Amino acid sequence: MTEITKQYEQDIRDYAQVSEPKIAEAGRMGESMLWKISSKSSRDSLISSIYYKVKRLADSVEWGLTIDIPKAREELEKEIARAS
Repeated sequence: MTEITKQYEQDIRDYAQVSEPKIAEAGRMGESMLWKISSKSSRDSLISSIYYKVKRLADSVEWGLTIDIPKAREELEKEIARAS
């Protein structure tokens, strides 16, 4: 695992701990996705995808936009299912 991947993984966990409920919910969704990829050979790439999805959700909350966590979860689950 590269240093940037380790940082992304930590950032996902950090998002789950913030005080803003919607950002924390997005972070927890990301954490749950990390568990699903533990045996995947393309883990680094998937961590990056999860990180950017969670970051986009968090940024959207900060900008006052509506987010759809179930849709984001579904998109990530499809990507994980396709990965080796």
